[in-house]
Amino acid sequence: MTDMELVQMLKSGQEDLEWFDSNLNALLKDFNNMFIAFRNKKVIESDQDLNSLMEKLKEKNVDTSNIFVKFVSKVKYIL
Repeated sequence: MTDMELVQMLKSGQEDLEWFDSNLNALLKDFNNMFIAFRNKKVIESDQDLNSLMEKLKEKNVDTSNIFVKFVSKVKYIL
C-alpha cells in the first residue's frame, strides 16, 4: 500500500465516522438497538446480534478490514 493510498483510507474512515455522528438521529429511527456495518457513508448491513452481522457480511463477501461496525442505541451506556 502506498503512502497516498493509506492517507486516502484514513481520510475516508474519518469521513465515515463524521457521517455516523452527524446522522445518528436518522440511524436511530431505522437501526435502534442494532449493530450496523457501514462504509462510504452508507449502511451495508445490520443485525441485532454481532455474530449474525459478521456472518451476513461474510456471505456478501464484504472485506471487513475496511468497514466500521457500531452499535446504535437511544440508551447511553457507561462502562
